[in-house]
Amino acid sequence: MVIQHLKRKKMNDHLSNRKGTRRSKNSTHLKSLPPRQTDRYGEEALRQSEERYRTLVEGSFDGIFIQEGQKIIFANRRLYEMLGYDPGELEGLDHWLVYHPDYQKLTRERAQARMRGEKVLSQYEVKLQRKNGSSFYGEINARKILIHSQPGIQVWVRDITERKQAEDALKQESSFRNTIIEHATEGLCVCHEIAEFPYVTFTVWNNRMTQITGYTMDEINRLGWYQTMYPDPEIQNQAIERMNRMRRGDDLLDEDWKITRADGEERVLSISTSVLQTGDGIIHVLALMHDATEHKHADEMVRQSEEKYRTILENIAEGYYEVDLAGNLTFFNDSVSQLLGYPKEELIGKNYREYMDQENAEKLYQTFNRVYRTGVPSKGFGWEIIRKDGMKRFIEASVSLIKNALGQPTGFRGIVQDKTEYKQAEEALRRSEENYRLVSENIPVAVYSALPDEHSTNLFISGRMEELTGYPSHQFIENPELWMKVIHPEDQEKVWREVQKHRKERKPLDVEYRLITRDNMTKWIRDKATPAMNEKGEIVRIDGFMEDITEQKQMEEALRESVERFKQVAETTGEWIWEVNPNGLYTYSSPAVGKILGYKIEEIVEKKHFYDLFPPDVREELKKAAFEVFARKEPFKNFLNPNVTKSGNIVFLETSGAPVLDPHGILLGYRGTDTDVTERKQSEEALRSEKRRFQTLSENAPFGMVMINQDGVFEYINPKFKELFGYDLEDIPDGKTW
Repeated sequence: MVIQHLKRKKMNDHLSNRKGTRRSKNSTHLKSLPPRQTDRYGEEALRQSEERYRTLVEGSFDGIFIQEGQKIIFANRRLYEMLGYDPGELEGLDHWLVYHPDYQKLTRERAQARMRGEKVLSQYEVKLQRKNGSSFYGEINARKILIHSQPGIQVWVRDITERKQAEDALKQESSFRNTIIEHATEGLCVCHEIAEFPYVTFTVWNNRMTQITGYTMDEINRLGWYQTMYPDPEIQNQAIERMNRMRRGDDLLDEDWKITRADGEERVLSISTSVLQTGDGIIHVLALMHDATEHKHADEMVRQSEEKYRTILENIAEGYYEVDLAGNLTFFNDSVSQLLGYPKEELIGKNYREYMDQENAEKLYQTFNRVYRTGVPSKGFGWEIIRKDGMKRFIEASVSLIKNALGQPTGFRGIVQDKTEYKQAEEALRRSEENYRLVSENIPVAVYSALPDEHSTNLFISGRMEELTGYPSHQFIENPELWMKVIHPEDQEKVWREVQKHRKERKPLDVEYRLITRDNMTKWIRDKATPAMNEKGEIVRIDGFMEDITEQKQMEEALRESVERFKQVAETTGEWIWEVNPNGLYTYSSPAVGKILGYKIEEIVEKKHFYDLFPPDVREELKKAAFEVFARKEPFKNFLNPNVTKSGNIVFLETSGAPVLDPHGILLGYRGTDTDVTERKQSEEALRSEKRRFQTLSENAPFGMVMINQDGVFEYINPKFKELFGYDLEDIPDGKTW
């Protein structure tokens, strides 16, 4: 220890400058003392100085050692505690032994340079090595001193292990937060108001915000959020006013705002905000932005498809129905309701056995059963129904199988026609069927951090996971196998394969799959994850997000079913379904055009106008009348018009149509249907001709003629009968019989 004579002597040499200075301060005073008294005073001053230095050195919280040349000649108690050596054990050892091997060369070189008088960094961090071989981080402060008038080095060592651990933890936490922000599937930003242009500045702006807007944070802060996103001054003012209200507590919650990207493309954002009050006294705004453009586009596609489907069914002269596997009506149009004589609310859910006798119910059951087993549609199947008022009608219908997205049968659908009049007397005039209408009834992110092990053991799960799965977040941490268990059994293999690929290639994960919630609901999930790697390129953590895309999948399924419905209606109906542009050029035609006019679809679409099919003698007149309706954008029904078939024959069609408008009311064209009524027209004409012939014959007959019905009541008297008997039909009292 320092109280030993040799150590005291070395320390005295080390502090020679300091002591010399102290003695110089007292030199005037000491000269006035007698020699022996002066010596005693000097020794006492030296003793007190050493005592103070020893107290400082031995009581220091830092390790201290002094080296002469390469050897340690002194070390304090704290250094021995730090390094795990016994007192006195370090003296005489090379100084570089206290350093970790990775730092020994550095410390030797700096010590040698310092001894040569070169300017060397005196304070820096190193890794030190304990006697037992373990290591820790320390901060050293070295400076050159004199020992026996020879250069030496005094080194102070401070243990910074806890500080390094805190710094590492802070870096890891910061890295995790930045990973969440930068890889979030939604745009995330923070801004606050400023007095000068551009009046709002952003301090947080993640990668997704750049992808959504096309601007970096520097660019948006230079050019301005309001000025770039909302080029329309009116919309810009609305956005500024909305932001002011939001700062007063009126947060945005999934509000839709249309922005203009850097490339000029317009996108629809769903924006949610929250006001943050920080210690700097500035009101900051946290905004979460979801690009809802595709979602809105999908909504519009479903709307257009449903509108197209609805327009066609409203104009076809046939009934449409859907039943479940048990035969209960689940959907139908007005014509089915009228055919059966039941109001809609009474007919929905009614089983087919309730509106037909047992024999016909058995026939229909056999048809349903055959279609279910084979999957082959049945066309033109006829049976007899019993209306609510007891009347019997003969109908003809098609039956096809309805399947869900998994290919599983869920019911039956078809087209229904009332064929009663066709089954009655041929000479009776056929009544035109009424048009049918069908009203279509169809119409946030969990964050996680996991280990890259075989179970993807979770380190962190956000609270939204319970909303997504029904399971509390802590259960996923406590039970590593729960995540794989909630994945739909049919998707587990695919998900695990994608996870292994993502880990092997060290690339981001982006996979869609189904999961089964705690209450046994099926949800569609989009799972995106990014690997976090250490300095060696090894994956140490997986940071990811789970997004509920069930609604998106449902819209995709709704669109598929709508297209399928339209396709089946167009292909199975006997009417010609068409679409024309504002100039009357056909842009769509169903296969029925071949049966009615003899043309192939490709001979009509983009090749002919509707008026090209009119006979030349009435073409201009009918064309003018049609375009007058187009100009008024009005729907029309049962417009009787002659058409020339491909073979040159004249057929009569009843045409119904409705305008197709864009969101601004601009006419895009018309869509509708044509029904071939030639046979009906011929029957009507034959009946009229027969009536004229009978009237001519009876009026000019030289003998009396009367018509008496089956009840014996007079219905007609010709002029000769009146001449012979003096009676006219009006002269015979009601009920007078022959």
